[in-house]
Parts: sequence; C-alpha cells; structure tokens
Amino acid sequence: MPIGVSIVPNMDIVDLPPTWSRCLTKSTRTTHDFEVANFSLLDGIGVGKSVDPSTFSIGGGNWNIKVYPDGNVGNAGQSGFVSIFLSLVGGGIAGGARAKLSLGLLDINKKVMMHDETESKEDDGRARVWRRLLDFEPRTAGNNSSWGWPAFIRKFTLNQLLRESKDTFTVRCELTIIKEHVLDAIVIPPPSLHHDLARILKDGEGTDVTFSVGGDLFHAHTTVLAARCMVFKALLWGDTKEKAAPQQVIEIEDMEYAVFYWLMYYIYTDSLPDV
Repeated sequence: MPIGVSIVPNMDIVDLPPTWSRCLTKSTRTTHDFEVANFSLLDGIGVGKSVDPSTFSIGGGNWNIKVYPDGNVGNAGQSGFVSIFLSLVGGGIAGGARAKLSLGLLDINKKVMMHDETESKEDDGRARVWRRLLDFEPRTAGNNSSWGWPAFIRKFTLNQLLRESKDTFTVRCELTIIKEHVLDAIVIPPPSLHHDLARILKDGEGTDVTFSVGGDLFHAHTTVLAARCMVFKALLWGDTKEKAAPQQVIEIEDMEYAVFYWLMYYIYTDSLPDV
C-alpha cells in the first residue's frame, strides 16, 4: 500500500523587522617634509649615526624621521645604502590603532625623484619613483620604536640624482593613523502604520469627506479610502456620474452605523476593532 506524504507549509512564520548596521573606520593623516641640504658633507658620518629633524605629532604620538647617510646599525654589513626610518619618540597611540607609512624622495624643487638605473636582476630598467610603503601597528611598540628601510636607496644612485638637485633632497613622510573601527547598529522599529491610521480615524484629524449613516455623521479621509477601496475610489475620485461633489455629505443606506464603522476600521487598518 503506497504511503502518501503531505507537506503543509508553516503558517506560523513571523516576519521580523529588518535591521541595519555599518562598520565605520576613521583615520588621521599628515604630511611632514624633512629637507637634507649638502648631503655630500654627511658622507662618512658613520654607520648608525643619523640626522634627525624636529618632531611632529599625529594620532596622539610624537614622531620624527631619521636619515642614516651611511646606513643604520642593522645595515652595517650592507654598506653603500642610505637608511630612512620613522620613529615614535613620545606620546601614546590609542589601543587598536594601525598605521600606514609612505616615505618618498623629492628634489630641490619638491618634485618626486626618479631614476632609470638598473640596480638588480629584477629591475627592468624603467624609471622608478623613490617612494616606499609600509603598514605597521604602533600600538604594539613603545617609544623609540622605528619603522622603515635599512636599504632605502643606494648612495651611488642618490648621489647621481643629487647632481641635478644642488646636493639637496627632501624626505616626504605621509603617515596615516587608522583608528579602531566602530560598529554602528540601527534597529528599525516595528511597523506602526495600522496604529497610526486607526488613531487618525478615531480622532478625525484631517478628514475631508463625510458620510451620513442612520442619521449619524462619520468623517473620513478621501486619500485613504480611494487607495484602499476601488468602490470608494470611483465614488470620490472617478469620472463616473456617481462621483461625490466636494464637501457633499454622502448618504449610506441600508447599513447600521456600527457595521459601517467596522468597515471603515478594516479599510484603514486591515483588522477589525476589539468588540
């Protein structure tokens, strides 16, 4: 004997109101230029010795740029490079903050330095812009921590570029402090249209049509009635002969006032009033 299976849809599903959320990440960015003049006179200053500019502030921290003409300590075994670092020298960075660092070289006219020298097998000989990027997390480090490049540029390459820049270049530092993202959540309130329409029906606010039902007057809104009932739309807005004139009292025959009120309540709210 075959077995039949009947699938009955669940009629108890409740539609919840939609919700909305947003992730907002804020940041603070600054640009600081450090000019180095007469660079050739700094040649031979010694590995690990730097020239430091004045301090600038962003994101609650105090920073400066360190240029090592003969390389920093970590670059002692790789002579021939200029090292450039960004150092956190004071202040505090809020927990959860991240940072993006861009260091670039500008000539005496504040134009980006470029060169076409092939320095490695990976180079293709095309002109390169001297700009390097780095992401780091200052919240995990204390003061006097540094981020940058021990081999930022070869001294030979830089000296060639400086021939047309009067032995002067500028380190442009672009530092962005990215704060911890904030989650905004907006809960959309439950629908209340039917309650609002029931209220204006009860209070009679803004009514513009009147019905006479069993000798009693009932005030309503033409827009609501025309939108919710095709009969009332034809009566109130249509081009038929039965269209009611403005300010006319419309007679309702063969219907008790209570029944007419229930009808109006259902048209306004899609429900019946509590009896």
